[in-house]
Amino acid sequence: MTNITKKEKNLKRPAFDMRKYMMVFALIGIWIVFTILSAGTFLMPRNLSNLFRQSVFTGLLALGMVNVIILGQIDLSVGSLAGLCGGILAMLNVWLDMSPALSILITLFIGLLLGLWNGWWTAYRNVPSFIVTMAGLLVFRGALVGLSNGITIGPLSNFFSTIGKDFLDKTAGIILGVAVAVIYCVIQVIEWRRKNRLGLTSNPPWVRCLIFVVLIALFVFVMNQYHGIPNPVIILLVFFIIFNYISTKTMFG
Repeated sequence: MTNITKKEKNLKRPAFDMRKYMMVFALIGIWIVFTILSAGTFLMPRNLSNLFRQSVFTGLLALGMVNVIILGQIDLSVGSLAGLCGGILAMLNVWLDMSPALSILITLFIGLLLGLWNGWWTAYRNVPSFIVTMAGLLVFRGALVGLSNGITIGPLSNFFSTIGKDFLDKTAGIILGVAVAVIYCVIQVIEWRRKNRLGLTSNPPWVRCLIFVVLIALFVFVMNQYHGIPNPVIILLVFFIIFNYISTKTMFG
């Protein structure tokens, strides 16, 4: 085994690796195209706020799908299962007059059981996940229509309107943005120093911190030009932080 010279050990990767951000560049390109086609309407604060709110549902499902994809599996039933759980939540809250907290707990438990059912067939009966989740897609969708009789269920409690439609106060949004930026930068600096103490090559986090702070400031500014940061977006960010911690700092990752 050849000895690694000190010069080779200290070789560092570029401070900004463009390969890691190709999806970001692609997203920016899409935004530019739609901005041109819509004569600037696409980047209006109202439209961006609506887009962020509408993407929360997909974002939450995507967090759960990450582990499935990492395992080399697929889940075709995730949308139908989410729809079934949403229908059950509405039935519990509206038809059975349960409190929002109890409705959410029961719905989460049912969703967990149905997810375990899919996983059991794949993990212990060696049925391909494509087949299992394709069946689940049809079963869950049919179950929702059967339980709800195909009708709209409402109105839900004000709590669900608050977390699903309302906005964070603009001043609170600024405070939250500053707090998130500071916490992110502190974590990056601590991680950088820890790697240096262990003798691992690591680039200073100043570039990442600067980019993140600029993005946070721009996001808060644009959202405050409308009604403020949507509450659903905050919920998505909280779940993202929890998922990121579990997947990188715990044995489950």
